[in-house]
Amino acid sequence: MIAKLRQPPRHLFARGTRALGALLTTAIAIIGAAAVLWPKLTVELEGTGSATTSDLAFRIRNTGFIPLIELSPMFGLCDFMPAGSPGPAQTCGNGPLKTRLMPTPWHARRLEMDEAFTLRLDDALRFPPQKLVHGDVSVIVQYQPWFIPIRMEKEFRFVTTADAAGIVTWRTRPVEK
Repeated sequence: MIAKLRQPPRHLFARGTRALGALLTTAIAIIGAAAVLWPKLTVELEGTGSATTSDLAFRIRNTGFIPLIELSPMFGLCDFMPAGSPGPAQTCGNGPLKTRLMPTPWHARRLEMDEAFTLRLDDALRFPPQKLVHGDVSVIVQYQPWFIPIRMEKEFRFVTTADAAGIVTWRTRPVEK
């Protein structure tokens, strides 16, 4: 006589499948919420992008839903050559810039959702208004999302380029870590 193996009731499999489905749905919802709510920060060149020392301004904007606190914007300088400067242009590679300038009035700002403020290089360094031959600067922003106890940092790099007519303008440059 062959003994039949006892089969577990079907409802046990259904309960396990439902629990696995609920677990997967919860994980996907948490990952989606983190992607939507993760802090987002942008830095854009303000104005026409003309390469003069007095026109260099950057707009920092919180494009995420979460307010950013303990905001510390800084300038990083690689090269900044006004017309008539001696010597060749420097190159600093594609990595982050280590030299940082942070005027005290910029510290401890708070940026709410879609709020922005403008940084001018004139606030950190005083130059007479003149044309630039070459420039390579970064805007570095250290910040903390209001509910995450982690200090984050993001760097945005800008360099000058000259077109065929010799007109120098600013453009963004990716920062390689």
